[in-house]
Amino acid sequence: MGSKRIGLARTQALLENLKRDLALGAGTQLSGAMKKVKSVSSATTLTEADSGKIIDLSGANYVVKLPKDPTAGCEYTFINTAAIGAGGTINIDAKDGEEYFKGTVFDLEGTVDDANVSFNGSSHDQLKFAASTAALENMVHVMFIGANTWLIYHSWSLDASDISAGTSSSNA
Repeated sequence: MGSKRIGLARTQALLENLKRDLALGAGTQLSGAMKKVKSVSSATTLTEADSGKIIDLSGANYVVKLPKDPTAGCEYTFINTAAIGAGGTINIDAKDGEEYFKGTVFDLEGTVDDANVSFNGSSHDQLKFAASTAALENMVHVMFIGANTWLIYHSWSLDASDISAGTSSSNA
């Protein structure tokens, strides 16, 4: 073999451009990994490149459109670290009339009750955050699982009236 050396920058570029899966064995630990946060305060369309990110919502009266016909496994976590403005709801819109939310946002306000918000998977193509929602009161995780379904799971609200299902997506 030769004694040819390559620099750190070249080695880094080669590693970053690998397009492969990394199979970790049993007992492997991954330390220091953190999810990226995307702050959203006005109308936006998410892409599959945003998949896995925490989407921090602020402001009021706008629509966040999910990607149309995404790859199964595409996922987002929606939170609001600041209060949502009184000017109107923030809508998370799936592909209008073709992709739907299915699952439950659990009510953590006080005791366990029947105030959970359910999404039926057949007509609910909007997930709505209410106007004037207090900071740090909601976390909604959605994943596209195929079959035109955005699955809602591991999701909660400290006030169930902050979250609602809608049927009027503008994501045509």
